[in-house]
Amino acid sequence: MINMKERRRSRRTTIDHLGKVLLDSDTIIQCSIRNVTGLGMCIYLKQPFDTLPTELDFSFDNFKTLRRCNVTWQQGHLVGVAFFDGAKQAMPKRTKGKIRVCG
Repeated sequence: MINMKERRRSRRTTIDHLGKVLLDSDTIIQCSIRNVTGLGMCIYLKQPFDTLPTELDFSFDNFKTLRRCNVTWQQGHLVGVAFFDGAKQAMPKRTKGKIRVCG
């Protein structure tokens, strides 16, 4: 049995909640949240990406609000993100344009 040291700064809460990731203001990726803390979360992407940007926007509530996140690690479908400041932001009004939905 391997004894691994816990390095998280805060305790995580296991949940199963749907969310959406917004990449580059035009690509939406559906995901599920595996666990969350006040500092970040682990999400499972419905579609794996070879390379994600270092920053992305995340929504728990179908883009009524956004949380800006920093990608801290990625292993296939699983991605760890850290919240920038923990503050929620209102979704900006969108101008006409196409949104690509993945997953």
